[in-house]
Amino acid sequence: MTLQLTRVRATSYRRRRDHNFLVQLRGETSDGTQLEGLGDCHPRGARTRDKAPLSWQLVGDCLQQLEERRLTVDDPAQAALTVREVMAEWSTLAETYQQRAEELAREQRRTQFRSGRPKAVAKRLAKRTLRAVFDAATSWRRPRPFHGTLLGLEAALVDLVSRAIERPPATLLGERAHGVLQAMPQPPGSPDRREEIFETVLRRVLDYVAFPAPVAPSHDGRPATVYDEVQFLKPLGSNGTKGHLLEREALALGLRTTRFSKGAFTATDGEHPPLVFKWSRSPRSSAVSLALCTHKEATRMRLRRAGVPVPKGRTFTNGDFASARAFAERIGYPVVVKPAMGVRGIGVVANIADERELNIAFDQLVKSRLGKDDFIVEQHVTGRDYRIVVVGDEVIAAILREPASVEGDGVHSVAELVANKNAARRLNPHLWGRPIKYDDAARFQLERVGLDLCSVPPPGQRVLLSNSCSLSQGGDSIDVLEELHPSIKEACVRAVKAVPGLWFCGIDFLIEDHTRDLAEQRAGICELNAHAAIGNCEYPLYGAPRQVARTVIAQCVEHYGLNTHDKPADRLALKLTIRGRVTRVGYRTWLQRHARSFGLTGWVRNIDAQTVEAVLVGDAVPASALAAATVLGPRRARPTSVDTVHINSPAVTDFEILEHDPQERQDAR
Repeated sequence: MTLQLTRVRATSYRRRRDHNFLVQLRGETSDGTQLEGLGDCHPRGARTRDKAPLSWQLVGDCLQQLEERRLTVDDPAQAALTVREVMAEWSTLAETYQQRAEELAREQRRTQFRSGRPKAVAKRLAKRTLRAVFDAATSWRRPRPFHGTLLGLEAALVDLVSRAIERPPATLLGERAHGVLQAMPQPPGSPDRREEIFETVLRRVLDYVAFPAPVAPSHDGRPATVYDEVQFLKPLGSNGTKGHLLEREALALGLRTTRFSKGAFTATDGEHPPLVFKWSRSPRSSAVSLALCTHKEATRMRLRRAGVPVPKGRTFTNGDFASARAFAERIGYPVVVKPAMGVRGIGVVANIADERELNIAFDQLVKSRLGKDDFIVEQHVTGRDYRIVVVGDEVIAAILREPASVEGDGVHSVAELVANKNAARRLNPHLWGRPIKYDDAARFQLERVGLDLCSVPPPGQRVLLSNSCSLSQGGDSIDVLEELHPSIKEACVRAVKAVPGLWFCGIDFLIEDHTRDLAEQRAGICELNAHAAIGNCEYPLYGAPRQVARTVIAQCVEHYGLNTHDKPADRLALKLTIRGRVTRVGYRTWLQRHARSFGLTGWVRNIDAQTVEAVLVGDAVPASALAAATVLGPRRARPTSVDTVHINSPAVTDFEILEHDPQERQDAR
């Protein structure tokens, strides 16, 4: 009899202070019987010779070897032989991982010795020598490498095979038990034990951290776009792209920068006055245009005069709810209530169907941060939510924003689909810190259609988890620039020109269908955002990325006549001068750790009590990202400014912490 493996899977979960791995194996016998085996890996560091996170990687590689494998299980003896063969392969793989762990440990010790003081180095060396002698003396009783991980894998395999031959695991082991690593006296073969394991895991559902090889989400057949630079942008935080992308393009063109905070920096060529950037605000946009875009009533009046579609509306003074109710009755429901001067959707309530909901919206407005300001009541425009970016007189990016959702496949539950999609979002530089959340809104959406987290939606069914298109609430971003109808592009350009001095803008546009002529459908511009986020168009979840930051910097360079490279550089050599509370706070160690993980070379040293100097050499994306992150530093640091200039690339092969002035100094270019 043969046993065909049909599905292998592992789930990492936390139990108190320890991480365990639940292994699930599914197979099908020759007669079509479906079977399942379970095992629980318990890596416990030195006690089981497991090394995190290598233990988790080992589980993934072992299961990958087992995918779609056919096992021979004619009788208990043959079944035990099959288990031994598989375990021998996994043990060999574990030895390889052990060698890798030892190499990493040796490299870490060399690094610590190079950067430590003589007394501390001698003390650590003595401790390690004693530990090595003890390990050698007790090596006869030490467990095999990654013992805790292999035990759980073996338990799942024995459980599956014993079910195939319809014998208890103890009978399966029999005379050949000495040749098989025994994970536990009685693997979880009974249904009662399985339920106990599942309940233990489900009680800690919020501690799930990963699923090996998750099913990639897609949108209309398009898979999620993969970006390589996400690891470099994580030190900047969840909204790091908004304050970093412009500086990255400026540095790539050879400009020098001075950063004052996560969102504010200046860029110059050293000959002209510096250009000032705050988050994504363009220096070419005037202060008047910024003020007009913040005031929604003033914006709507100018757009209406320019012939751009906007919903009917009116501004009311704070507390004048009676007049607002009368106005809503006159223009007809549904309506929208929002602050007259607001950002990021604060206090906005849409699709208000009647007077009762209008009163609720007024209460929410009063309780918001902008509750003491004037407010607007306007018609609710039905349509899909778009963010369209205009630079000058050209539309350079457009994304469709959809509410958080998952698509059923007939196999995975809603919880699994959410976890898989969040895994894909974590690979997106703009969305990695904006996961789909299971909150009251998600629970309400599921209950509306009779589902819960354990439900398995049929293939193709879209399950909504929010009524908001906000990317911060788990919404999707889909690039639609190539599909955008010319009439919509023309209306967006006219909208920007309607505001004097406005040069860069993100337009929030409600449109029924972005591929149709604007005159053939209902549509309305909700807001002009003069400091719109750049990362959502640079890193859409689906579709082609658009180089918004590069376009903005290139046009600023041309407008102000700055001297730059002809094209952006692929590699950078930067010297950073970081000022503030940056000594005795672990700053140099923090910078060294990130530089090495980013593949950068260079050095860092203290200049005085409030100044650190560093050199970063490497690819432009990680080098510029780490340069931006230096204004944040480790938790106890408080940098006040970071000056970044270009230098000739020094001859360095590692990133080191220096105690003295380097022998070979590189002059700024």
